[in-house]
Amino acid sequence: MKRTLSLISKGLFLLLLCSILDAAIYLIFDSGGASRIVRGDWANIVGTLNDKDAAAIPKDEGADDNPAGKAAHASRYLMFRAESRYLHMELAEVRGRIWRGRLDVSPEAMEGEYLFAVLPKAGATDDKAGQGRVRVFESRRALRDSYASFFLRYTGVEPWWITGGTMVGVGLLLAAVYLIGGRETREMQARGLGPIYRLVPEGQLWEMTFGLGREHGVNEGDRLAVLDADGHWLAEFSAYQVGAEMARGRLDKSIPVKHDCLVARMWREDDKV
Repeated sequence: MKRTLSLISKGLFLLLLCSILDAAIYLIFDSGGASRIVRGDWANIVGTLNDKDAAAIPKDEGADDNPAGKAAHASRYLMFRAESRYLHMELAEVRGRIWRGRLDVSPEAMEGEYLFAVLPKAGATDDKAGQGRVRVFESRRALRDSYASFFLRYTGVEPWWITGGTMVGVGLLLAAVYLIGGRETREMQARGLGPIYRLVPEGQLWEMTFGLGREHGVNEGDRLAVLDADGHWLAEFSAYQVGAEMARGRLDKSIPVKHDCLVARMWREDDKV
């Protein structure tokens, strides 16, 4: 189980790094440009007006919670222009400098990049006010091939969704490691074996904290053994500062003890049944 969890954790960590790198690539090369739409499809668009044009459009107080009213208010004061007659905008609302709408591209539209603009009907004060760009593609495959982002190009999924999903996976993995590790530790302690939690060099000695205590039959001054990862005997030592589930001990620094070693209780005669 530990080996499986280790492989899963390495895979998740690699996927997380790749998704973060891919998100950076998306932000550098794919965001902030023209909107991308397959012909025959549509996209929600958000744009801005300059301060002077926005100030000339009155606020519709009664349409705040009414989508139809907000759309009617936006259409009353704004108009849509485009380089192609196959582009159509259905305005959804205008709030201050911000307008929102749905841009539809007819199936008859040719592949390419087009300019469009959302302007006040009274006349814009700036020739580039409300201007935007849209790239029209003939197929979804062509649209996905236009992205530098690996995940968008080959899976159609934006990289931050991969990052978020991977982080959820990491959280679940940590929970699984905690539960499984705790169960395995309890099973070892029931057999008189405890993991080493802390190993610190102090002068010529190793100061060691390990997972056996009074609840596992260990008392102050008891002799215990240190075993390597394969179960081979390395040394003996005496326990001190014995708590309910942990205790401490000291070993000569010449002993090749590591964090993956185990501490074993040495059974006394009066422990035998």
